[in-house]
Amino acid sequence: MSVGQSLRQLGEGIDTSSKLLMGAVRMAENQTGQKIKAVVSDNGGEFINKNFSEFFEKHGIIHLPTAPYTPQQNPVAERANWSLLEKMRVLLLDYQVPAEWWGEACSLATYLLNCTLVASLGFQTPIKKQTSKVAPTGILCIFLGNVEGHHNFRLYDPGSRRILITHNCTFKDGVSEPATGPETEVSLPETGAGTSTEEIGACSPQPVALLEKPLPKGWRHELVAETTPKDVTSKVSIENFISGKRSRKPPIRFAGAVVGTTPRSFREALASSKSNAWLTAVAKEFASLERHQVVKEVRLERNQRLLDTTWVFREKTDAEGNVTEEKARLCIKGFHQIEDVDFHETFAPTGRLATLRFLLGYCASNDFDIQQMDVKTAFLHGDLDEDIFIKIPEGYTPTMKGEVCLKLTKSLYGLRQSPSNWYLRIRRFFTEAGFLPSAADPCFFIRTSGDPCFVFLHMDNLVIGGLNLQVFKSEIVSTFEMKDLGELKYVLGMKVTRNRSMRTISLSQELYIANLLKDFGMQDCKPASTPLVPSLRLDPISNSNADPTNINCRRGVGLLNYLVSCTRPDIAFAVSCLAHFLNAPSVEHENAFKHVLRYLKGTKSWGITLGDVCNNSLIMEFCDTDWGSNYDSRSFSGSCVFCYGLVGWKTSKQEVVALSSTEAEYWSISSCCQDISWLLELTKDFGLALKGKLLCDNQGALSLLKNPLYQHQT
Repeated sequence: MSVGQSLRQLGEGIDTSSKLLMGAVRMAENQTGQKIKAVVSDNGGEFINKNFSEFFEKHGIIHLPTAPYTPQQNPVAERANWSLLEKMRVLLLDYQVPAEWWGEACSLATYLLNCTLVASLGFQTPIKKQTSKVAPTGILCIFLGNVEGHHNFRLYDPGSRRILITHNCTFKDGVSEPATGPETEVSLPETGAGTSTEEIGACSPQPVALLEKPLPKGWRHELVAETTPKDVTSKVSIENFISGKRSRKPPIRFAGAVVGTTPRSFREALASSKSNAWLTAVAKEFASLERHQVVKEVRLERNQRLLDTTWVFREKTDAEGNVTEEKARLCIKGFHQIEDVDFHETFAPTGRLATLRFLLGYCASNDFDIQQMDVKTAFLHGDLDEDIFIKIPEGYTPTMKGEVCLKLTKSLYGLRQSPSNWYLRIRRFFTEAGFLPSAADPCFFIRTSGDPCFVFLHMDNLVIGGLNLQVFKSEIVSTFEMKDLGELKYVLGMKVTRNRSMRTISLSQELYIANLLKDFGMQDCKPASTPLVPSLRLDPISNSNADPTNINCRRGVGLLNYLVSCTRPDIAFAVSCLAHFLNAPSVEHENAFKHVLRYLKGTKSWGITLGDVCNNSLIMEFCDTDWGSNYDSRSFSGSCVFCYGLVGWKTSKQEVVALSSTEAEYWSISSCCQDISWLLELTKDFGLALKGKLLCDNQGALSLLKNPLYQHQT
């Protein structure tokens, strides 16, 4: 509840302002029925004066002045003051009232603030909370027992965390569940007449009757009673039992959010059933840090700035989903880094999937070998220019005595500049080995002499295509610690199947789709024949009052988007449509998302095939536009480009509102020309002299391209 009182002048007088503030304190106590124990204020003269000091001392109120220039120490009052000033300023400007009426505007702003819903009050207004006369007079309590000598009852109020002794209560039998007793000591506030209280400490959990409010529909679950044998005997001495906090099982309603058993911290790794495997992975990580001379122990200096670390654990799987290796990574919490102090440049390129698809199709068509290698602890090879110190990580035992820390001599996972440093290091190696980066993709390298050799780089994964690849392998093994994965079978979540007799290579993500269906509980769903219902029109306006969705559509569409980027252009339009409603998805959008999953259920083995599957002497791109079909009058554009197979595709909503289908198609053609130009630049690195061909079915747009007439669209 906010109360405002304006002064005629800012310096009207300390006595007047003090009287107003002391009156506000008395009014607050009378209106709420509670005693004020402390007052927080800044160091203004209206608060720091003799009148206020005597008033506080007389009433036993503690005065807590904030430090200079630290309004965050009194956030409630400062935020309310800011809100009042903003409302007051807007009122004066909106009604074009002179500034001398600011006092009246402040009074109205105070009233409006008290009429605003507040989340901490259960989305009620302060006025309603303070003046309502229809609120329930009873409170829901837990029955603890009877009071000897009187017909009174001991009750526990979970809301105020108090024990009450009263005679007037009504018992509700029927719905019950085990109650959770307080696990920490409870500070007992004063109570009104008619009840008495007593201090309580940590209560042992007891099965008592509890009546709760009905849970929301999406959170309800059935309770299953745990049975315990009545007669239990033990020969173990009572002294061997260790008391501690009662463990609490996670609610069933959150079971769908658990996606695996991979530990999320070092302690979880030690407590897991595979603790030995995780400790082995941690030991390998420390050995790698020592082998690459990434850190060194130094004395901890006074006021030395240290960055914290964390452990990241992951199970590496093959194309069939079988766990092949447990990996542990020591990562720095890079979000604590300060720009221009701990880091400078952070940009690092990532290889385009279209480049990888073209490389695979070209190598399959020419019957080149395709191998895969993995750089072990790639980021540890990056050179570090900044002086960075970190805390002693969990599981590490220093060799030096006293207060020590670790200084980084090379990059480490989690540093914001680590990807950039790694790319600069691997690029320097390729340059020294006679490779040049492609002008079309900085993560694609071509050997300029000798047998053809092409390398696609995606972080620490290398896909190598060409002839006599053993020469390159021996070169890179002599510089970096590598893992030779042999013939390409699985890369970036895609299963690779090669048919050398037909000179083709296929990419699919059946395992990825199976895990996606399992995550959303759709593994047993009925397959659908289309990605979307043909007659469906998604519109956020007509569904603004619909029930909210019960699943994480944002995460689901993100997972589908990666599937589209890799191997599934057939669901590109459906995913693009769903992506426009992630801000406030409704049940209708959830059903559309599930329909896409049903379509994937029946087509999870589908993928794309590259190589000798089309005319490889020409780059062909098809484009089309659905003019003005979207709810905001914008058009959808789609295109796909073929060269050694389907190497690129996209579906997106145009950024402009086209005035006609001709203009919409023209914008689509413009985007496709950029794709063809990029692919022509990439094919030059392979020594190919190809031509591009664009196919469009709109004669008006083609006329704009061919006729040398002035058009405002061009």
